[in-house]
Amino acid sequence: MAGNNFDLQSTKRIVAAVKKVEAMPTDYTGSPNPSVPPGTTFWAQLTGVSGNGYSWKKMRIVNGVLVPMDPIIEDTSFTAREANGGGATTGENVLLTFVGYDTTQPGNPPAYIFTAGGSLPEGQYQNMFFGQISDNQTGFNFVPFHAMA
Repeated sequence: MAGNNFDLQSTKRIVAAVKKVEAMPTDYTGSPNPSVPPGTTFWAQLTGVSGNGYSWKKMRIVNGVLVPMDPIIEDTSFTAREANGGGATTGENVLLTFVGYDTTQPGNPPAYIFTAGGSLPEGQYQNMFFGQISDNQTGFNFVPFHAMA
């Protein structure tokens, strides 16, 4: 059995230091506080627009129909961004996808993207994924990724 070279006084100091560190509260100041777990995709109804952002209300499917969550879960800080220029409108139901945290906004709120399907032409634009590549201070920049056939 391996021993150590600590005398009794050194051992007591080490134990006291470990207890002190373990008793320290964890400081989460500045850490993202997600309202929805990362990697989540969910249905939402757009409730407002401001600049490039949309506010939304989380929806669920009941008997094949989208209805508001109960209790209502609503984001009013315009965290959703349209990725394809499809002409989203207030009241439209969209599939939101979590893409990260918006570090340009106070509190680093979660950011979501969606594609508006109402005015998309048929063909190459269907089933297209848009990835955020930068934030140009007036909105997010996205690049399209086409599915391989």
